Amino acid sequence: MSRWTTVAELPPPPMPSVLPAPVDTAVRATTNGSTVGTGSSLVSVSVALVGGLSYGCSLLMTHLLGAAEYSSYAAAQSLLGMVGIVAAALTPLPLAHAVRTHPRGSRGRRDGVAFAWTVAAAAGLLSALVTGAIATTFAGSGLALAVGASALALFLIAPIDGLLQGELRFVRFASIKVAEIASRVVFSVAAVLLGWHAGGALVGFAVGAFAVLLIVPRALWRDSAWRPQVLSDRWRWAETGDIALTQLVVSVLIGADVVLVAVLGDGSAAAAGYQALSTLAKASVYVAAGTAVVAFPLLRSAGVDVHDVVRSTLRSFSLLSLSATAVVATVPGDLLGLVLPARYAGSDALLPALAVAGLGYATIALLATVLLGLRAYRRSQLGLLGAALVLPVSMLVGWEADSVRGLALGGALGAVAAAAALWALATPLLPSGSTARLASSLVLAAGLFALLQAARPHLVVWLTAVLVTGCAVLIGMRRGPRSAAAVESAADMPGQRGLRVLHLGFEDPAMPGAGGGSLRTHEVNRRLATRDHVTVLVQRFPGALDRVQDGVSYRHIGIGNGANRLTRLLGYMVCLPAAVRRHEADVVVEDFFAPISSLGAPAWTGRPTLGVVQWLNAEDKARQYKLPFPLVQKWGVRRHRRLVAVSLDVGQQLQALNPDAEVDVIGNAVAPEAFVPRPRLGVDVVFVGRLETEQKGLDLLLHGWAAACTDLGARLLVAGTGPDERRLRDLADELGISSQVDFLGWVSGAEKYELLASARLVAMPSRFETFGLVALEGMATGTPVVAFDLPCLRELLPEGCGHRVPDMTADAYGEALRARYTDLAWLEQARARGRVLAGHYDWDAVADRQRAVYAAVAGAAASTHPDLREAIQ
Repeated sequence: MSRWTTVAELPPPPMPSVLPAPVDTAVRATTNGSTVGTGSSLVSVSVALVGGLSYGCSLLMTHLLGAAEYSSYAAAQSLLGMVGIVAAALTPLPLAHAVRTHPRGSRGRRDGVAFAWTVAAAAGLLSALVTGAIATTFAGSGLALAVGASALALFLIAPIDGLLQGELRFVRFASIKVAEIASRVVFSVAAVLLGWHAGGALVGFAVGAFAVLLIVPRALWRDSAWRPQVLSDRWRWAETGDIALTQLVVSVLIGADVVLVAVLGDGSAAAAGYQALSTLAKASVYVAAGTAVVAFPLLRSAGVDVHDVVRSTLRSFSLLSLSATAVVATVPGDLLGLVLPARYAGSDALLPALAVAGLGYATIALLATVLLGLRAYRRSQLGLLGAALVLPVSMLVGWEADSVRGLALGGALGAVAAAAALWALATPLLPSGSTARLASSLVLAAGLFALLQAARPHLVVWLTAVLVTGCAVLIGMRRGPRSAAAVESAADMPGQRGLRVLHLGFEDPAMPGAGGGSLRTHEVNRRLATRDHVTVLVQRFPGALDRVQDGVSYRHIGIGNGANRLTRLLGYMVCLPAAVRRHEADVVVEDFFAPISSLGAPAWTGRPTLGVVQWLNAEDKARQYKLPFPLVQKWGVRRHRRLVAVSLDVGQQLQALNPDAEVDVIGNAVAPEAFVPRPRLGVDVVFVGRLETEQKGLDLLLHGWAAACTDLGARLLVAGTGPDERRLRDLADELGISSQVDFLGWVSGAEKYELLASARLVAMPSRFETFGLVALEGMATGTPVVAFDLPCLRELLPEGCGHRVPDMTADAYGEALRARYTDLAWLEQARARGRVLAGHYDWDAVADRQRAVYAAVAGAAASTHPDLREAIQ
């Protein structure tokens, strides 16, 4: 996102980045697999330490509390564990994405932080009421009140986690988590010793949360502000709702067995023993939590190799969780006897089943979070729906069959079945070979279990084997596989062949009337052509010639000479599939075009394919031509797995049409030549663009100009060509302003920039845009822009650099032109600020980020196609 600051400070990097965060291409290799490996190891260790301290506290409670009171305590603690899982995802995951996307001090980050605090407070109050009510079913009002207060506290500190995760500050995150649990344990033990019973021990959750608020660095509070307007952002609620629903189901699944024992049981030693061991057996869940904390913000980052992140995530998880499961399942009874009261001695037989169940829960939790990171919401929710149906049935059947022991076995079978089903749903999105690697890991884990089980009767031998296993896991985590990012970085090495990019560009920038979309395509491609082979397929038009321009090969396809818009469009659509088959490519790029947006290229290219989307105007074209273009657009968008949008607004529309797609938002930039003309205070108002009324709003401009021009004594210069030129000339005659309006025809390059620099104002009356390239060019030449308040312009054209008109009417636009034309102080300030802001929009940076996406798409196929792997090298 563009950085937003005070009037005195101008914003640095402006490239909007939506759903993923900006990552410097040069360091991509260190922020993919290696970050997952080291980060998840660190966080998993800290989460395991947190779990160990928490479990130690639970063990102390087994000694300090009676069996019935401990059963209530364990059930309440499990409830708070569910709350903690939801709280750790509801606001931290979306906030981590916002923090990765926006720099400190920016409006985007402040909005994200404000939304997180507001949602955390509201969800905390709701959680306090719900958990307190549930607690009354197995305990008294005092304990229920403690549960409610602690649930609220857990939500209130959750945004801090999101801030730390988004900045990848995992050392600080781990330290704060350990400090939180240490404070909780100390207070809980002290409370019970003071005679405050189980309710006092549960208040320790709130005390630990309060400790976090005291030790958080002050720098993290700087972006906090009360911004109620963010609550009207529907896309924030949509994302938060999807995450909340997913994590709520996950948390309920993980903690359901402990609560079920409290509700169905009678406070017996067997039930309490089950609860005491169930927490230990869920060690794999701590591993999943630590791995997910690292993986989620990386999966939402721009420029990363998503398959590399997922591959490293699964590898880290399998190394840690399968080892932990084998260890927990074989803990010797003598060792348990040192920490558990004698009345729970017979419960150790439950450990193998509970450990397997814990592994199933952990797999469900991790896969659900990975699917959230990939925005595969439907797959995640479908898998969790199946788990929510299978697990309760298997537990209840097990309970009816053999009480506590049956519950353990039923839970294990249900958790494994649910995890396998979710894995099957996720498989199409996972890197190739993931299932084979999982099978190999399970075989190794079975061998480790057999070894530890054989060593179990001999405590010293078992401990030695566990120590060796731990060392082997740590070595494996440090070594890691060679990442796809490392392979991709070899593309910059001398003597290597670059990518073969086949771009389905639709529009030739040399065609008269070509829009800013073809300009963007060429600016990116000519930079890629310095190291890659780029071919662009475009529609025919009269006078079109195949050529190589700036290293980019343009090939025209169609039927006839493309004398009119309809024959150009139909000829391009009919001939494109055959033309694609005639060209070799490592990656195919489909530019979306009007009126249908997409031809669903991934369905028929036979090569790794992604879409570049500068507009989605099927709805508008459907209203204009009364044809069902939105249906075709929806079908085409849903064929894509990876998309590049040029603005936040387009990115959100794409995500709504295809929640499973990965969307990168990479904005436009401005050519260095735009800064060459000398800015000056001109006389005329200029419009540059396609002469089209429906989108460009030229009818509003002419009507507004008719009201304003008599007071200004200036001319309106209209530069461009398009289908509505004749109608616009007629409209100027009807309004009596033909002498104040000059139609200049098509201008481009240095002539265009000189025209913009010589004007007093740039008029941009568009009804809708996806980026607003002319606004950026106007700022670069030092001429302020007057436009309507479109979503894409709110970041590109901040107040002080131009003027956005709130009401989309001709009268409001004419009045804005009149007011800004005569405000000399504002003109001087806007000229200076706009020119500096435009200087941050750099085509080289845009091309680098877009190539990173191309390489990632090609690299995903390279894992199974050696020729593609060679191409990206």
